[in-house]
Amino acid sequence: MSSGPSQTDSAPSVDTVDSSKLTSESLKVGDVVSEQLLGRLAKLEKYENKLAEVARVYRNLNAARKAVETVLKNFTPVQSIADVEELEQFLSNLTVKSQYAGEQIGALTELDKSNRAKIQELNAEVSRLRTVDEDRQALKRELEVIGKERKVVEGQLERSNQKLKLDISALESQLQKLATENSELKEPPVPKDPAILSDNLIELLSSDIDDSHRQHLNKLLVLLMEKCGLPDELDNAMAAHKSAEQEALQAKEAAETKLSDAEASIKALEAEKQLLEAKTAESDLSVDRVTEIIAAAAAHKVTAADAAKPKPNVGGKKKGGKNKRRNTGASSKGSSPVQAAAEVSVTKSEIDQLIQLVDAASIGSSNTTDGNDARVTVLTEQIDQLQATIGTLKAQLAESQQEAASKSSNDRVVELQKEVDRLQTALESAEAEKSELATKVSEVQSQLDSASQGHKKDLETKDGELEELRKAVGSAQQAAKAAESRVKEQQTEMDESRKKLAEMESAVAKLNQELKEYSQERSRLASTLAKSQGANARLEGKQKEMQSQIDALNTEIKTSHTHAQELQALKMQAEAENAKVTQLAEARAQTISELEEQLKDVQGTVATLEEHVRALDVDLANSREQFAEKSRQLAQATSQLQDTQYLLEKERRAAKAATSDASKEQAVLSEQLDEARRLAEEQSMRDTAEIETLQRRLQDLEKCAGQASQLERLEAERSEKEAELEAVRSSLQQAEESRTQLQVEVDRLREIEQDLHSVKEQLGRVTEERKLSEQRWKRVHRDLKEEVRRLHRERQAAAAASHSNQQQPQPGTSEAAASSSSRSNSMTMASVSSLLRAATGNAAATSPGAAGRRSSVANHHSNLNKPNIADVHEDTANGAPASAGMATDISAKPASVGRHTRTSSNAGSVSSDSWSHDESRFENINVEYLRNVLFRFFNDKDRRPQLVPVLSTLLNCKIDEIEKIQQLLH
Repeated sequence: MSSGPSQTDSAPSVDTVDSSKLTSESLKVGDVVSEQLLGRLAKLEKYENKLAEVARVYRNLNAARKAVETVLKNFTPVQSIADVEELEQFLSNLTVKSQYAGEQIGALTELDKSNRAKIQELNAEVSRLRTVDEDRQALKRELEVIGKERKVVEGQLERSNQKLKLDISALESQLQKLATENSELKEPPVPKDPAILSDNLIELLSSDIDDSHRQHLNKLLVLLMEKCGLPDELDNAMAAHKSAEQEALQAKEAAETKLSDAEASIKALEAEKQLLEAKTAESDLSVDRVTEIIAAAAAHKVTAADAAKPKPNVGGKKKGGKNKRRNTGASSKGSSPVQAAAEVSVTKSEIDQLIQLVDAASIGSSNTTDGNDARVTVLTEQIDQLQATIGTLKAQLAESQQEAASKSSNDRVVELQKEVDRLQTALESAEAEKSELATKVSEVQSQLDSASQGHKKDLETKDGELEELRKAVGSAQQAAKAAESRVKEQQTEMDESRKKLAEMESAVAKLNQELKEYSQERSRLASTLAKSQGANARLEGKQKEMQSQIDALNTEIKTSHTHAQELQALKMQAEAENAKVTQLAEARAQTISELEEQLKDVQGTVATLEEHVRALDVDLANSREQFAEKSRQLAQATSQLQDTQYLLEKERRAAKAATSDASKEQAVLSEQLDEARRLAEEQSMRDTAEIETLQRRLQDLEKCAGQASQLERLEAERSEKEAELEAVRSSLQQAEESRTQLQVEVDRLREIEQDLHSVKEQLGRVTEERKLSEQRWKRVHRDLKEEVRRLHRERQAAAAASHSNQQQPQPGTSEAAASSSSRSNSMTMASVSSLLRAATGNAAATSPGAAGRRSSVANHHSNLNKPNIADVHEDTANGAPASAGMATDISAKPASVGRHTRTSSNAGSVSSDSWSHDESRFENINVEYLRNVLFRFFNDKDRRPQLVPVLSTLLNCKIDEIEKIQQLLH
């Protein structure tokens, strides 16, 4: 009921509207055309939001294109992007150059590898020789240290030998003294005084040794027999005396034999010492081992000295015995031969102890305790013998007393009784001395036991040390053998290295030797010339012949000089070629650096272009003028790209030509170098042959006469030729270095060529993408033009229909429908105005996207309930009522329509000025064309699939939305 006034109010405004203009008042709710336009233009509004971004992207593209143009003009011979042929030619030339340079560099690399392998072998040989030399020096130092230590050990052994010799000389002097005493004792003077006889008898009774008592007793019996006339029973005593003398002589002989044995053992010890010194000199023991051996020897000497300590006690006892004899008043010459034999036995025991000491010093063992035990046993045996002699004397005295009693020789008996008393007192004193001696012997025995235990411990320790020493000696011998084997190996290696060094230096040594021989021969010839001046007259003819030979040699030398000059010229030419090559390499390096910088810039610009192209794929054109302008810019860009390609091709051809020239130059240079090397080798061979011939001729000449100046000149020429050969070798080495530099440059050129190839591929991709986008935008522009025309025709029809409907209003309409119609008409008019501005090219008067932003904000709420344009056209094509299709679309897909309208309604606010400005330009809109375009897509089943990518691209649809569009279209 409330729709009546609204319809009457809107009727006058409709009458005043021109039928050629499409306004919001001319569209009705039930008008099919207006609803279709609303649905279609809602989607077309999305295009307007992307025009500004498209314009920005195209501006960036133009800026990037200009940057690429500047880079190409400044850093490459290509003046434009369109000069593609020249760029391709340049790249092809560069490829050919790089290939040739790669081949040359490969050959140079192989040569370099072979030279490096030879150098490595020589370095390894030199390092091995150095290590061998270092080992030899180390062994030499070790041998010097061992020699010093051996000298020290020899000094110590010499000092010990001197000490042993002194001890042996002292023992020999003692033996001589004992021999003199024994000789004196052999013929003792017979005393005639009874007091002396009594003193001798007392001394015999007070002595400690049985043999001496027995001798004195025999002497006493002889005196008694002479003075007192004793019977012949005493012959047995004399025989005993003689037997005792014989025993003393035997003991002396045994002592002398033992002394000779001791001397022989000492000599054997000296021989062993010398052998040990020789072994130590041959085995080359280490310092630690020698010090251990010396310490062990010193320890053995100390133990031997400790073992020899009881000796002074024995001597003291002897001295004590002599002192007792002095106290009794007897002379030292009154000792018996038995006592001398005992002293000889003691001296023998001392010699045995000395031999044992020497054996302990050389072998590491000591047997001094056995000698001390033997001395104690000897003393105990002597005491027992003394007691036995005293018993026999008592028995003899008793018998003599009985005989004296029977003969009534009272005086003699008294004397004998006195003598017996004296003998008894002497026996008692001897018993006391025996007890004292027994105590002393027990003390000495305890001391000897303790000393023997200590010596046993020392012997055990020394035995362990001896075993260790033996093990160490064995290990030292093994080490010495290993060291000897190692030294032999090193010696063999040193010999080999020396041989190699001798082989390496043989040429120089031979030359030096020849020069020395020449100098010697020259001096000899000078002396012979001085002697053979008279024979020079006969040799003048021969000298003329020699002069002719010398002239021939001079000519040959001149030819060799010419060859040397030719070699020098070749060397200079090679140096000039090397300089050219180095200059060319420097120029190429500079161009390569420039190309690298250009490549970096081009890569940056290509990256930016790719980013902009990706942005352009999702953006639309702003207007027809901008699209045309961008198409012109695209044409310019393509032309510039063609220019750049042409320049690249041109540069490639130039590079190819330069590479071919460089390859030719390199080939010529390599041929010249090979020729120079060949000439140098041939010249060296000729020089060697000439030198040999000259040497032979000079030898022949020197046999006849001295040609010192000629030899010096030849020597100078030889040195000059060697210097020239060295110079040629250095030039060849420089050429090889230049080849390596060229190899490096060619590698860089290859890298640059690869980079340029990638840039070319990127440019091709960019051009293809731009061509495709250009075709796509052309199709879109054409379709939009047709759609605008069709929409214009539909607007006119809709205006006529709305005018007739306003004159005859339909029943059942409401105020809500009128209000919705007015809202939809307002949105449609704004959308149509913006779309028609885009279609007719009037967007230059306004800013890009401004009208779309103004209209989309005003129509945000009205577009939420608009039906889908596909459904509207489908219903129209099938002849269904518009209201039914609209209801179905509104109920079925509100979310999809809402999404599309929301995406197109976020761009600004609306104003009355913009609205009036849009209405003032409706007379230029071709709505019929737009309508025809849209309906052509929908009505033609074959062209409906072509609409799917266009709508998906223009409306920025998602995958599910594209599927829905495909379902609606099919």
